[in-house]
Amino acid sequence: MGFGILFCGFFLLLNVFWFQYTDLLSALILLYGLYKLSRFEKNFRMAEVWAIVFCILGAGELVLTAIALFSPGSVVAELFAAGTPLWIALPRYAILASMTVFLLNGIRLLGEEVDAPDVMGRAKRYLPINLGIYGLSAILEFPAIPALLGNAAGFVFVLSIGLQLGLILLDLSLIHRAYMRICLPSDLTAEEEPKKGEKPGASAKGRPKK
Repeated sequence: MGFGILFCGFFLLLNVFWFQYTDLLSALILLYGLYKLSRFEKNFRMAEVWAIVFCILGAGELVLTAIALFSPGSVVAELFAAGTPLWIALPRYAILASMTVFLLNGIRLLGEEVDAPDVMGRAKRYLPINLGIYGLSAILEFPAIPALLGNAAGFVFVLSIGLQLGLILLDLSLIHRAYMRICLPSDLTAEEEPKKGEKPGASAKGRPKK
């Protein structure tokens, strides 16, 4: 159940153009999914902390966007006139990268625990990809970069958006794989639930628990 909830939260991150409207909802869903997973691996607890920070950022984005929309002549509207301010974009990338690092580490260790090498391997490979793309996206937010790139600025912007979308799709594929391969106690039927006194734990679907 936890991985299914995470999938829904990450799916909303595909909104890379109007994210200020959906970040709060995405963060709340991610927080709930990570809460469900937090008792199985400590990295999920750390990701949960970053999801709380993401909730705060998402709420701030929504409030500021509402002010900019309904008060066109306000200072906030002027700050958002040229797009997302740097002081929002950079923390957003940092929060998403930090949360994803702990999430991927949690999936990797859980995959190792239940003997799911495909899940473990993907999580390990996707970690540097996430850091690289989030880092590149953050660098491209600086106003000086378009001036340095000149005529190539438009192409680089489109490439950056494409990389972000591809990254989220990549992470979605991993979360879906984890959902298919890792069985949590909440996924078990009544007949499969651990007996009284038995410690609950994750297992690979189709395999007995260790």
